[in-house]
Amino acid sequence: MKIKLNYFICILIVVVLVNCKKDPKDSDTSSAADNSIAENISIDMFGQIKTGSQKAEDGMDGKEVFTDTVTITDGCWTITAYPADNVAPYDTIFPLDLILDFGTAGCQGQDGKIRKGKIFVHSTGRYLLEGTVITAESKESDNPYQVSADGTNFYKVVGTHIITNIGRTPADGDTCLTWTIQADKTITKPDGGQIIWHCSREREWIEGEATLLNWLDDGFYHRGDANGTSAGGKNFTITTTQDLYTTRDCKWIRSGILVINIEGLSTRTVDFGDGTCDNQATVTIDGTIYNITLN
Repeated sequence: MKIKLNYFICILIVVVLVNCKKDPKDSDTSSAADNSIAENISIDMFGQIKTGSQKAEDGMDGKEVFTDTVTITDGCWTITAYPADNVAPYDTIFPLDLILDFGTAGCQGQDGKIRKGKIFVHSTGRYLLEGTVITAESKESDNPYQVSADGTNFYKVVGTHIITNIGRTPADGDTCLTWTIQADKTITKPDGGQIIWHCSREREWIEGEATLLNWLDDGFYHRGDANGTSAGGKNFTITTTQDLYTTRDCKWIRSGILVINIEGLSTRTVDFGDGTCDNQATVTIDGTIYNITLN
C-alpha cells in the first residue's frame, strides 16, 4: 500500500509540474526588424541606381553616341559611364556600364544618409524607357556598398538587383511608370550578424515624375513577396498586404503593411504607420502589439 501511495504522489507531482509550466510568450520581433532593414536598404539602393543612371544620361547631353568615358562628380560621389563593349571610339551608348562610387570616407546624401563603397551597374537602355533592364551589383571584392542612417552604424550589402522597366500601370486612375525588381543580397549588420534576403517586387512611381530634376519630391509604391534568413538564423517569408509607401526625402518607409511567416513561430504583421516620416513601426504577434525602432 505504501509503495502504491508513493507511486501516486510521484505521478501527481509530475502532472502538477507539467501543468504549471507555461510556454514562453512569442514576442520576438528581431526577424521583423531584420526584414525591415533589408526592405529599407533595397529601396535605398534602387534610389541610388535611379539617380546615378539619370545623371549619367544627363551627362551625355542627350547624344546617342559619345567618344570617351564620362565621369560625373556630384558632391562626394562620382559616376563613371562607358559603353559596355569598352572599346573606343564608341559608336553607341547602350548597353551602358556605370560605376557609382561613394568613396571610403562616408558620403552624405540630400536625404541625410551616409554611404560608402561602389555599385556596378549595367543598363540595356535609358532608365525611363520601357523594356530597359538594369543589373546592379555590390561586390565583396571591390569596396562593397554600405549605408548608414547616422554615420556610425553601417550596413554592408553584397549582391544583385535586376530592375526591369515594364512601362505604365494604373495607380488611382492614373498611369504610372513601374519597374519590377529581383534582388538577392547578403546584408552584414554593424554587430557582424548577416541577413540573407531575396525579393520579387514591383515599384510604382506615383509622385514627382513631372519634376525630373528634383528627385526629393519622388514617391513610390512597393508591392510583392520576399524571403530570407534573419541574423538569428530564422527562415522567413514576406507578403505585402498593403503597398509600402516611400518618398526620396525620407530615410524610412512611411506606410504599408507586411505579413511575415517565420519557421516555428506565430505570424507577424508589420505596420509602418500612417505616412509620417519616422523610424517607428509596430509588430503584431498573437494579438499583442510591439513597437520597434527601424535602423
